Amino acid sequence: MSSQATIVAGLIPAVRYIPGDPFNFHVLVRDIRLLMDTVIQPIITQHIQELDGGSNPPDDFITAYLRRVRQDEADQKVSYITEKSLPMVIFHLFAGGSQTIAPTLRWAVVYFLHHPDVQEKCHQEITEIVGADRRPTMQDKPKMTYLEATEKEILRMANFLSLNVPHGTACDVSFAGYTIPKGATVIPNLDSVLHDPEVWEDPDTFRPERFIGPDGKLIRYEEFIPFSTGPRVCLGESLTHMELFLYLAAMIQHFRFLPPEDGQLPSLEGTTGLTHSPLPFTFRAVPRQ
Repeated sequence: MSSQATIVAGLIPAVRYIPGDPFNFHVLVRDIRLLMDTVIQPIITQHIQELDGGSNPPDDFITAYLRRVRQDEADQKVSYITEKSLPMVIFHLFAGGSQTIAPTLRWAVVYFLHHPDVQEKCHQEITEIVGADRRPTMQDKPKMTYLEATEKEILRMANFLSLNVPHGTACDVSFAGYTIPKGATVIPNLDSVLHDPEVWEDPDTFRPERFIGPDGKLIRYEEFIPFSTGPRVCLGESLTHMELFLYLAAMIQHFRFLPPEDGQLPSLEGTTGLTHSPLPFTFRAVPRQ
């Protein structure tokens, strides 16, 4: 699916009515429908058949969702959790996960190439806590402060959602001397917060230590909002943090990331589509002994 079409349609819904489809919006819709019909709906149908047939469907999100739908129907409860909504819910989870994890991991490699000392500090911590013979797990995370600080700094610097998806005001709001009327579309500028020099000392410098306090514990910044903030914060935030930790820990545990033989480092400039991603680059992943 076109990332350009996705971000333009998300930020400016009216583009769907422009003659000629200059932003490939209709191509995007076609691709989404194809994904729904050939991938998502067959999986849902299989779960429904297994659930209604009395067999044991997989203990996963779809099964839990369908059981909630059945319970609400039995209780004659009016709910927005409906079987009709399930395909789009799954699509949003799929699109959100694939569009955030992949570019963030690519940014991680970019910053590891530019800052090999950070990479080695992470590896040292992994070696001390996990060792080399077993996989890192979420149970290791509370003990791996430096790796978690590095993950946060990657998210801050990469800023994969420079402009968040549009939100709407539920009531009139007064902010900084301005009145934002009910029903207005608001697009948060996350980049201005994540790189605010009044919050972050040397905001354009990659430095995981900024997230570690004098006591060696993580600092929780209110302004650290790569997934937006408020009641409509990204639903995948917790899952993304878990996945990033496990991916980064496994990557660094087994590989040392080096520039190509010519020594050329990747650009720190990115390209913005649905997410802010690094420009194409090459590198070497050398297995650790």
